[in-house]
Parts: sequence; structure tokens; C-alpha cells
Amino acid sequence: MNFLQKMSQMVSRKKGRIYILDTCALHSSETMQIIEEAYKIIILTGTIKELDDHKNDGGSFGHNIRTVAKQSRIDSKGEKYECVAGYEKHTSQGQEKYVCIDGYKKNEYQDYNIIDYCKEHKNVIILTCDNDLCNLAKAYKIPYIFPKRDDEDKAGNRNSSDSSPKTTENKVVQNKKDKARINIKGIEFSNGSLYTTKNDVEKYLVVRNGIFINTNDTVKLETEDHVFKIKKKNEKVIIVEYKIVEITASMYAIECQNANIDLQEIEKLQIAKFPKEVQESARKLLGGKEERKNSTEAVMQSNEPQIHFENRWINVQKSSQYYCYINVEHNGKLIKTQNYREGDLIYLSKYNKKGNSLEIYVYKIVKDNNYAVQKLNEYKLMLVNEIYSINFSEELQEEIRSFFIKHARY
Repeated sequence: MNFLQKMSQMVSRKKGRIYILDTCALHSSETMQIIEEAYKIIILTGTIKELDDHKNDGGSFGHNIRTVAKQSRIDSKGEKYECVAGYEKHTSQGQEKYVCIDGYKKNEYQDYNIIDYCKEHKNVIILTCDNDLCNLAKAYKIPYIFPKRDDEDKAGNRNSSDSSPKTTENKVVQNKKDKARINIKGIEFSNGSLYTTKNDVEKYLVVRNGIFINTNDTVKLETEDHVFKIKKKNEKVIIVEYKIVEITASMYAIECQNANIDLQEIEKLQIAKFPKEVQESARKLLGGKEERKNSTEAVMQSNEPQIHFENRWINVQKSSQYYCYINVEHNGKLIKTQNYREGDLIYLSKYNKKGNSLEIYVYKIVKDNNYAVQKLNEYKLMLVNEIYSINFSEELQEEIRSFFIKHARY
């Protein structure tokens, strides 16, 4: 190896590591973090074929594949993502170099193509979740990284620690507690902001501070927003929940949960804690009928008050589906329920026994001849800590939190 080649490799190492991607590595969130920090990613044509075969898969694996494919496509000059059709040794002016050849396919078994490439490029690290490819790499003294698959803890069929040789090249990125950031197909970055887009294939529901936003039109997203993507595939519907963690052009979201389900299994969505609006959208895509509304929900939709006043007490319409709790606030401070007056705020907390969720309705007390209420706002929470994202007083947050914890099934 001549001096210029050695210097080139030294510069590459200083800039960052070079990895060659194995398809199965995208089962791991750690892989996406490694890719984000890498100097260069090598993708062979055989790997591209495998990625294409799985690009419509659900869950983080499918999303990681689509993210890498899109980022590679955007990088048209191959500054970070280098797509290699093949290689062949050429000698020019006394120097040997490897030139890509269109349509190259040396080995049917893609692992051997990866090994073959690394044997000729000594500064490349294999990124894989395949034990056998790691063993092949070990045989040829090729460095590799074996990130932990996202499904390891659920499957329970892998050891939590990697048994590969502990060389400096085999260390896994130490961010296991952090979910990898990803992009969402259907979300666009424009003029410094993220927006949902409209199409006939996928539907997007956005939740902000526990409230669903009408997504018939484009929605400008904010950090902490939850985006539910719903798509029908064959006779099933794929639902994925994301959380926006940063407003940026890429790597702006994390995946929270997903499901691939048919109409007969629709009730599993409640087990997965998907909100009611998501379930109804899934039913419509699958051709199912909407859930029949209970009496309380019917009252809500007709704008009739759930609350009525009697003998200085505030009463709420009863329902077997909910546990209810009332707080009254006067000038920003909680007061006894029976001490209400015109202008005070009523906070009605309703715990849904079936959906394991909390609905909060905010009313203002008004008076003509008799006391009545004017609805100001409503929220729907799936998790206890979401209470702190709503602009309530600390005193009220703790009251509602205690009520939620009392009844929630965790």
C-alpha cells in the first residue's frame, strides 16, 4: 500500500468509521444511531434487493429500512451512502484500485459478498445482527459490530450480552436506553417546520397535549406531538405511533408502539393502548362498523351538558363505563365543590374503565336564571405523566394524577 492510500485511510478513520450494512442490522435501534454517527455506509446491490423485499414491513424494522433507503437516495453523490454494484481490480499508472461494475453478482449468498468486499477494503466494519456473518468475519479477521435487536427482550431467545471477542472494533454503541430517531413517511420538512401530508393510502392522526387534531388538512407539527400512522395492507391494517422529539429535517421522531391487525382482532388495539379515534379509523379502513356510542358519549356529541346543579352540589351524569371526579377552581385555586359561583371553572375527570384512559373536560360556570356550564376544552390521556403536559396548576395536576393512578390498570 502506497503512502497516499495510507494517508487516505488515516483521514477516513479520523472523520469517522466506515460500515458495510447487512439487512438484518436494521432490526436494531442501535444500528440507526451508529449509521447517524458514521462517516460512510456501504450498501451492496444484493443488500439493496433484500431491503426492497422488506420495505413494506411494519414496526421499526420496516421504518428503519425506508429511512435508510430514503437517506441514501437523497445522498445522490454518495458522500455518506455508497451503493456498490460490484468491484474489480484495475491497475493504472502502477496503482491498483477497485472499480464498481454494474450488475456484478459474485455470490448468491449475500454474506459472502459482504465478506469478499471487506477482504479488499481493510478499514470497513461489518454492521450485522447475524451470528453466522459475525463468525465468518472473525475467521477472516474482519471487524464487526453486533447491535442488540429490538425484539431480544420480547423474544427471550438471546443472551443480553454479546459473546463476540471484545476487540476495540466490536464495541456496541452505549445508548441502549435511548430509542433511535427515525423519519416518518408522509411527514415533510419545509421552511424550518414539519408538516403532515395528505394521501389516499395512509392516514395520519395527531395528538397534542392529549387532544386530537383534525388531520383532514395539513398539520404543522410541534415537539411532543404524537403521530398515529394508519395504513391498510391486504386484509390487515398497520398502525404505528410516533413521538416528535425535535423539529429538524431528519431523525426527528421515535417510534412508541405499533400493531398489524385484522378486523377480528380489532379489540387488541385497546390492549396496545391505542386511542379510540385510532381504533375507529382502523375499523373504517377494514370495512367494519363503528362502535356504538354509549349514552354518555351520545350526550356529549349532542352538546348537552354532562353536568347539572342541584342543592348547591355539582352532579355528573352517571355511566357504568366511567369513574368520575370533579374539581372546582376559583381564581386559580381549588375550592370545595359546593362553594362554586359564576365564573368558576369545573374540571370533570372521567376514567374509561374499558379503554384504560382518562378524559378531562373543562367547563366555565355561567348563570342566566339558573346555573349552567360552558365547555372550554377537553383532553384525552393514555399515560399518567401526560397530565404534566397540560397547562393546569400544580395543585390540580396532583389531584387528577391521584385519581388516574387510583383506577388505572398498570
